[in-house]
Amino acid sequence: MRIYYGQGLHLFTNPLFYLPTPSSPSKSRRQKTPPQDRTWGCVQRAKGYSEDRHCMTAAETGTKERQIGELPEGTEFEQPRLFDPPAPGRGQRGPLTPTPVAPLPSEVSGDSSLSVGITWFHDQLSKRKYSENTRRSYARATDYLLRCFGQSHRLREISVADMERFANWMLSQKRSAKTKEITITAVRTFFRFLEDAEIIPYSPVADIYFDRVDSPAPRLLHDAQVDALRKAAAAEATTAEVPDTVPQLLLCLLLDLGLRLGEVDRLQVDDIDLSIPLRPVVEICYNEDRHRGKRRRLLGPPQLSSYLDAYLRQYTFKPNESRLDNLLHCARRGLQAYITALGDAAGLGQPLTANRLRWTYAAAQWREGIPAETMRARLGVSVKRWEYMSRKLDELTKRPV
Repeated sequence: MRIYYGQGLHLFTNPLFYLPTPSSPSKSRRQKTPPQDRTWGCVQRAKGYSEDRHCMTAAETGTKERQIGELPEGTEFEQPRLFDPPAPGRGQRGPLTPTPVAPLPSEVSGDSSLSVGITWFHDQLSKRKYSENTRRSYARATDYLLRCFGQSHRLREISVADMERFANWMLSQKRSAKTKEITITAVRTFFRFLEDAEIIPYSPVADIYFDRVDSPAPRLLHDAQVDALRKAAAAEATTAEVPDTVPQLLLCLLLDLGLRLGEVDRLQVDDIDLSIPLRPVVEICYNEDRHRGKRRRLLGPPQLSSYLDAYLRQYTFKPNESRLDNLLHCARRGLQAYITALGDAAGLGQPLTANRLRWTYAAAQWREGIPAETMRARLGVSVKRWEYMSRKLDELTKRPV
C-alpha cells in the first residue's frame, strides 16, 4: 500500500487524527480542505478508498501527489489509544476484585470478633428474606454496636453490664426516640440469632428494653379534600392535555382499599379478579411465610373494574422490561411522584403520601362501625400493630366538642 503526502494524513477510524503537510504548517492550519476532496480511509468512501481495515491513506487534493513510502502487503496498523487500558478490578478487563463472603455458622464461635458476627448476622437476614428496609435499618443499628465496642471485641466477652452501658450510651446520643428503639430491637435480634445458633450461651440484651415510642399518626384528609383528590384524578384521566389513568387507579387502590404503597408496587394483573365486574376482588400476595398475616382478599369498589380497563387500554406496553409482570409500569418512587403531583393538583396544604391515604381509609371504616377483627384483616396488620392503630383511630375520630 502506498502512502502520499497531501493536505493531511488520516487514520481510518477518526478524522481528527492527521499529520499536516510539512511544506507549510502555518498555512495548512488556516486552510481547510473541503470534505469531498479528502480520503477518509475505511470510514467514508472517497477517492482512494481501501478495502484494508488496518491501513493509512493520504488525503488527495489538486493534482500534485508525492509518494513518501510504501508498506508491504498484509501490514496491519493499530490506532494509538486515547486512554490507558482500565486497571484490573471492577472494570471489563482483568479479574474482579473478590468480595468478602459471610462466614459459615460453623466458622463463627464465641471467640470470633464482633465484626465477623455482624457479617454473619447480615447474611442470615438475607437468607431469612427480611425486607430491604429492615436490613438497612439493622445495618445502621449494628454500626452503633461496632462504634461502642470496636470491631475486634470478642462475642463471648460481651456481658449484660456491657449492654447496659451500651443502652445508656445510646440514650446519650442525639437521636430520635424511635431510632433508639429500633436500634435496641436490632441488637436484641442480633444476639437472639447468635443464641439460637449456639454461638453464645445466652443473650446479654434479653432483659434490656427502651420505652416504646409510638410513631405519630398522619393527619387525616377531610371529606372536601377527598372530593378534591377524586376530581383531580378524574380530570387527569379525561380532560388533561395528555390523559393519564394512573392517578385514578392508584387513588382507588390506596384510598378505597387501604393498600400499602409496597403492596401496590408488587401488584400484578392476575391479582385482580374481574369475573364479576361489579364486585372486583383484589388478592394481596406475600411469598414469605412470616408475612402470612398480610395475605388477604379484598372486595373492591365497582369503579375499580372501569379504572383498570382504562389503564390497560392506555398502557398496552411496558417500557420497563424488569416490570413486565407488574400491574403498574413504574416502581415505588414513580408511584410516590404520582401521589405528590395529585395532591398538588387538588390544592392540599401538606404533601400527600400513601400512608396518609391508608389512614384516611382506616378512619372511614372505623367511623362506619366495622368490627375490629374485620378491620384488622382488611388492613393486614398484626395483633400488636392493631393495638396501636385502634388507639390512634380512637383519638383521630373523636367527635368535635
